Amino acid sequence: MVGNPAEDFTSGYTMVNVQTDLLCVSEMRIGNTTPAAILAAALYLRHRPECVRRGA
Repeated sequence: MVGNPAEDFTSGYTMVNVQTDLLCVSEMRIGNTTPAAILAAALYLRHRPECVRRGA
């Protein structure tokens, strides 16, 4: 963590290999899959409906 959210995100993004095609996000509570889906959509330039499915 750099301490600045924009810098943190950019740092993490540049560390990942360009050919990476899998994002694993850990979550422990109901509702945290929404931020994970948004991150996946942003990182992989997908439409949001492609990144979500029926929840618990």
